[in-house]
Amino acid sequence: MQNVLIATFGSLGDILPFVGVGGELRRRGHDVTFISNPYFEPHAVNAGLSFSPVGTLEQFHKVATNSGVFHWKTALERALPSYVHMVEGTYDATMRLYRPGQTVLFGGPGSLGALIAHEQNRIPMAWGLVSPSRLPSRYDPPHPARPLPAWARPLAQSRRGLGLLYLLMEVKRRFSRRWSAPQPLPSPNPVLDEVNRIRARLQLPAMAGLNDWRLPFQRILCMWPDWFGKRQKDWPPETVITGFPYYPPSGDEPEHGSGRPTMAPCSESLVFTTGSVASHQQAFFAAAVEACGILKRPGLLVTPHANQIPRPLPPNVTHLVHTPFGELFARSALVVHHGGIGTIALALAAGVPQIICPIMGEQFDLGNRVQRLGVGNMIGEETMAPARLARVIESLINAERVSKACRRWQARVDRRAGLTKAADSIEALPRFVQALGTPSPGTRSGE
Repeated sequence: MQNVLIATFGSLGDILPFVGVGGELRRRGHDVTFISNPYFEPHAVNAGLSFSPVGTLEQFHKVATNSGVFHWKTALERALPSYVHMVEGTYDATMRLYRPGQTVLFGGPGSLGALIAHEQNRIPMAWGLVSPSRLPSRYDPPHPARPLPAWARPLAQSRRGLGLLYLLMEVKRRFSRRWSAPQPLPSPNPVLDEVNRIRARLQLPAMAGLNDWRLPFQRILCMWPDWFGKRQKDWPPETVITGFPYYPPSGDEPEHGSGRPTMAPCSESLVFTTGSVASHQQAFFAAAVEACGILKRPGLLVTPHANQIPRPLPPNVTHLVHTPFGELFARSALVVHHGGIGTIALALAAGVPQIICPIMGEQFDLGNRVQRLGVGNMIGEETMAPARLARVIESLINAERVSKACRRWQARVDRRAGLTKAADSIEALPRFVQALGTPSPGTRSGE
């Protein structure tokens, strides 16, 4: 029996894959403790996991209600300070729960304190990634984390096109640096400063950047199927593709809680959601309501933020605070959403077309991958004008090629493989590390 410590932070889409893997390990008889913000405690407890809180609900809600976090221009700048307090809290929780010779770490976004404990104590560690852009490759470049001008959008829909686009962006950057005034240096990274403060306390050498870990991960788990993001030649050798970690694999997932819709969806329904966290999305839902009116279709608006919903709603549109996405999507005509990996995976499993309107970060790359699969479109804010949105919805619903692509990838979905393969890799980690030998402190991270 292993003592498995899982540490990760982020939105519900970031958290549930790790909860699912933890639940699978708990089912196999291991002790599993989840280290995260208290907001996610109910999900961990429902999976049978112990829970160790880091931070407060107030800190989580402060980020979730910050409008700057949910725009691509300001997301990193506004979100970064919220991770500072997590570093020491995660390190302290990891060391408090650490059992020498029995502990395995499974880390994800924001778990830098667990990485420090991993390096300091040589604890076997796997690192989980929920989207391909978190492991970038020059052979399959990620879509930039921002909207592209109209002329560049066709380039982004192929690997070669993205490579050319990055080349053009580099030429432009060099030209701008040569002919324009120097740009000011970026401000210090508060998370890196906090990491180095704790490292100094532990007499570990300072880091120049957050990718400079001196002890490598023994496993990097890519939690998506190879048909969504193929293994690349320049990825580290310890990388394992596991598949989407559907939780629970039965399909009755608690993506937005356990509540049921007050209006049953039908095959004509359009679903609109921006996930569990994103706030200040009033314009998105207002456009959704008008598009439903233009198309004369029933609409379901799914968000826990009731203040984002226009009032009064017309009779053909219903607001749902909580509902299982798998069940909802399977009985709907199309889903319009922000591009979260969990929502994408569930829509693929349901075989329903998708429209991605990304808000920030990796959602642009994920939306682009949905386009590549042929199951939907990625649109910008300008396309959220109701009449244009209605035209895009109608074109996707009526396109036989889209229906065919949805059925094709739905047939490839394996609801058990993601959890099983990830749990297998973590379970085998101590034996793998023992066979590999203890890495030297000077080895750099393979992330």
